[in-house]
Amino acid sequence: MKEQLSRLLVLQKHDIRVKELEKERVSLPREIESMKTDVGELEKILQKELDSLGEVNTWRKEQENALNEDEEKIQKRLRDMDKVTTGKDYFDLQKELEYHKKRAKEHETEVLKLMGVVEEREKIVTSRQEQIKSFWEMVHKREAEIEASLKTVEEEYALLVGQRQELFSGIDKALIRKYDFLAARRFPPLVPALEERCTGCSMGIPPQKFNSLYDAKEIVECPFCARILYIEEE
Repeated sequence: MKEQLSRLLVLQKHDIRVKELEKERVSLPREIESMKTDVGELEKILQKELDSLGEVNTWRKEQENALNEDEEKIQKRLRDMDKVTTGKDYFDLQKELEYHKKRAKEHETEVLKLMGVVEEREKIVTSRQEQIKSFWEMVHKREAEIEASLKTVEEEYALLVGQRQELFSGIDKALIRKYDFLAARRFPPLVPALEERCTGCSMGIPPQKFNSLYDAKEIVECPFCARILYIEEE
């Protein structure tokens, strides 16, 4: 029976590696998906910043147009003042002139303020674009690494899956069925017993059952989790 246990442990070691490879087959592509999702979120933030910059630029242009209109009206009023013949007309034009000068000053102040805002937001957008570019470079580099790793994983996985049947040689069929039954429900199906406890479920093992593990004359199961128990050799 000791030989049977040894063969089962070899099979289990094989299956543990297969499960590790199965996890890698899933986790490696997910890593890239996660990285791409993160960059996608940054691109959404960038788009909002670009939209905001566009709105500020639109408002700045509107204020610049209003400023140009005010300056044209100021020039027109100055030309008209040279042609007036009455004091009343001169007074009215002077009043309009002051109004447009005031408006022009307000628009000029707003334009200068918006130019500062645009400059700051352009810096933010440029910084974000550089950040995204850097992240994409990281993603593409990691993607190439993962593709190479996945190729190695798939090759090893295919090899191990093909070898599994060979490991059944020399193991009792009923024992293989028991192993597979347990493996499907609580992996690993074979666990060492230590200090009269099952290391699978941490429950205590009756002394007589624990001592029988040293003889290795029969398969000993944990009375609580049904895993196959063995003693690790030093």
